[in-house]
Amino acid sequence: MFIILHTHVCDAVGRVIRRLPDGEVVWGVSSLDNNCLYVLCNKKPSEQIEVYDVYSFHLLHWFTVPGLGDGRDIVACGHNHCAYISDWSHDSVHRVALSDATVTQWPVDDEPAGLSLTVTHGVLVTCPAVGKIKEFSTDGQLLHVTTAGCYVAVPHNPVVQR
Repeated sequence: MFIILHTHVCDAVGRVIRRLPDGEVVWGVSSLDNNCLYVLCNKKPSEQIEVYDVYSFHLLHWFTVPGLGDGRDIVACGHNHCAYISDWSHDSVHRVALSDATVTQWPVDDEPAGLSLTVTHGVLVTCPAVGKIKEFSTDGQLLHVTTAGCYVAVPHNPVVQR
């Protein structure tokens, strides 16, 4: 588990893993298979995702997500061997194959924020501006929409229990 403190990435006990240079903010962190740590920052170019060794926290490489605008969150899926990134400015989600960095994109039709995975390997996307949580398949098919009441806050990272 990793904690995001906007200018620091910390482990579960609060040790600082990486301090970002002034002006950079961490928007999302996800780990996969206890090997890699994926970090989404607001730095330039914004299309880059940094990949770190989960134990040493050394930068292994980075990959580019063409067309990524204002990335808000990232989640990695071991089952589908991909990462999903929410794109606030394009109202979409980008799916990046971790084997070859092939990118696909699908519309959310609302401003997406937080991302989570379901037990069936789907993607939950929160859209707080409209009070919705949308569930998509790994290829971007809309499966379900939940609308929160006007007095219910939409969580940043929802969890589905089945």
